[in-house]
Amino acid sequence: MARMGHDSMAAAIIYQHATSEADRAIAQAVSLQLAAKLAPDEPS
Repeated sequence: MARMGHDSMAAAIIYQHATSEADRAIAQAVSLQLAAKLAPDEPS
């Protein structure tokens, strides 16, 4: 694994882990928004 410019391999792994968690949260939020837009409208 490349160190990605970090001072240590540990720092690179911590950053990678934090980034993957943020990516997952963003993807979930986008999915929820898309599902809300695609859901059929409820009758009034």
